Amino acid sequence: MPTAVLTAAAHRAGKRIGDALVDDGWDIGLWSLAVLRARVERAHALGRRATAVRGDVADPVSVGLLVADTQRQLGTVDAVVHLAADELAVDADGSDPCTAALVELGAVKVVYIGAPQWDPSPALAWCAAHQIDALALDATRKVHDLTPTVASFLAL
Repeated sequence: MPTAVLTAAAHRAGKRIGDALVDDGWDIGLWSLAVLRARVERAHALGRRATAVRGDVADPVSVGLLVADTQRQLGTVDAVVHLAADELAVDADGSDPCTAALVELGAVKVVYIGAPQWDPSPALAWCAAHQIDALALDATRKVHDLTPTVASFLAL
């Protein structure tokens, strides 16, 4: 089964996108500052592996703990969905500790969903330089539009 990590999973589109991926056969890791037990239980009820890990994607120390917990529970990662990309600690070269760590775990696709004022260009360039397929979406789009777009992009 493919595995996706959703960061800032408690955000507006997190539930809908996470549920759609689980319905499509994905195992999921949910990273958030919130507790998301019901989403993990739903995934387990459908026979999928899932974990919810609490932490801050902008803090490198927290990211290290998030990655360690995710790797221990789910192993490798195939895709990442950043539901609040504007909250990432993106450096001038477009890298951020969160995406870089998940790419090291095997992620080959990244979706950045960010506020309209967030410029995804550096992050997309970093992904291209590392041969990672990446897509940037406007967080103000309707959830019923974002969900199939993300699911279609992530289809392996």
